[in-house]
Amino acid sequence: MPAPPRHGSRAAPPWQVWTALWIVYIVWGSTYLGIRVLVETAPPLLGTGARFVCAGALIALWLLVRGGRDAVRATRGELRAGVLVGTLLVGGTGLVAVAEQRGAPSSYAALIFATIPLWVVLLRRLTGERPPAQTYLGVATGYVGVVLLLLPGEQPAGVDLAAAAMLVVAAFSWSSGSVWSRHLPAPANAALATAVTTLCGGLVILMVGTFAGEWGDV
Repeated sequence: MPAPPRHGSRAAPPWQVWTALWIVYIVWGSTYLGIRVLVETAPPLLGTGARFVCAGALIALWLLVRGGRDAVRATRGELRAGVLVGTLLVGGTGLVAVAEQRGAPSSYAALIFATIPLWVVLLRRLTGERPPAQTYLGVATGYVGVVLLLLPGEQPAGVDLAAAAMLVVAAFSWSSGSVWSRHLPAPANAALATAVTTLCGGLVILMVGTFAGEWGDV
């Protein structure tokens, strides 16, 4: 869930908005299939952590080359927030990887994650925000679509209760990270904020994978 524009920022031209949306549709939509391929040859937590560490490092390197050291400076408060938000976001993805390793189809994971807007609206309401009526209408419409997709069939073969529960917790974790990112300190530069979040979250999940003994499965 993107954060609201900061004070003084200009609205992006329509072509950039639509380009960004299509990138999200394609990349986000293929994430769950990519995770399914990943867990066939790599441990889920280590694979997820490495994926995000590499992404964060590449963004940080790009900022460093373009703007020097000042472009990659973050305060301690921003780093602490990055650890919390990154752990929730990357941790959610790590749980998806574990669930898919246990047999959950990528399509099933994508459908469960389609409930994220519902979680986000509920969490925003609990934090005192009052989303507009259009937001509730959009979320309700999307959620009805998810229900219609899940109702016709039974639980996919090979998906145990634990894997299904992991996917629900993963969606809640991602939603929590999205909501908290709006209330915690973050670098003004959106690219640096992304780098901090992905790097911190990726390192945390790498440590969790290490304690879980996944290096023996590499």
